[in-house]
Amino acid sequence: MITTPSRAAIIAGNWKMHYGPEQASHFAREIVAVLGQLAGHSPQIVTVLCPPAISLAAVREVLRTHPFPRIELGAQNMFFEEQGAFTGEISPDMVRELCRYVILGRGCHWLPGSTQPRTLPSRRCARSGCGV
Repeated sequence: MITTPSRAAIIAGNWKMHYGPEQASHFAREIVAVLGQLAGHSPQIVTVLCPPAISLAAVREVLRTHPFPRIELGAQNMFFEEQGAFTGEISPDMVRELCRYVILGRGCHWLPGSTQPRTLPSRRCARSGCGV
């Protein structure tokens, strides 16, 4: 008989470009209790909320004041450089301050005229141990 190690399933909700900080906080308060009840019945499931970067701190505060096991915060993207003149990008250190999870390698970040997606360096970062 073959056995496989038990691993947690991760269910991540990518909020895309929906909800600024105020709306994200309200939405998170609405769904976190329901998600907490569902997670309570399924110890093998981790739920990750991934709001826009501008709303990460607001949702983190909701999760801090309404703690439920296995509900985590995730970023929607992360740049591979730790710092520099990369307008609008978020470094691994910045993500680590708020999140344990990050969505990398999405297909929506292809540069015009490029044969390589912009997120490939981020995948290298994930493989090299950025700690998120």
